[in-house]
Amino acid sequence: MRTLAIKKDLSTNEYKALLVCLAKIATSFTFVIRPEIKSGPRIKSLIERLNDFLIAEQEVDQWPGTQLFGRTAKLFKFKLTEQSKEILLVSSKGLFDWIQPELPEDLSFLYQDDQNCLTNIAHEKDAWLSLNSDEYNLVLKEFSELIIRNN
Repeated sequence: MRTLAIKKDLSTNEYKALLVCLAKIATSFTFVIRPEIKSGPRIKSLIERLNDFLIAEQEVDQWPGTQLFGRTAKLFKFKLTEQSKEILLVSSKGLFDWIQPELPEDLSFLYQDDQNCLTNIAHEKDAWLSLNSDEYNLVLKEFSELIIRNN
């Protein structure tokens, strides 16, 4: 796998194009809700709209890029389909907008084997893609201006 880090906050169009690209290679997505942070009404509405795509819901103290000490969060995992992708597209204008209380935290995307394709730590404005060679070349070509480093 090769890594591409996203170096800037994405414009709405870049964010939407990235989600469309990810929908071609990922099979699921996750986000978390932290109970110590008040949740706004958009979170409840979003989870209700995504309910048909829910794969798993569990209490965790860590997820890619984040580890909590003495606390837990609820991790939601959803199947990525054309319909769930469309819900994500209308729910946010940017990758780093996935922060409570407005939205769940850290929207990330997974491959079929549950390895991370896109890891997002939204409050730190830090995100990276883990891609095979073909995906790497596709994403680098499509989004070269967004990339800070590649390994």
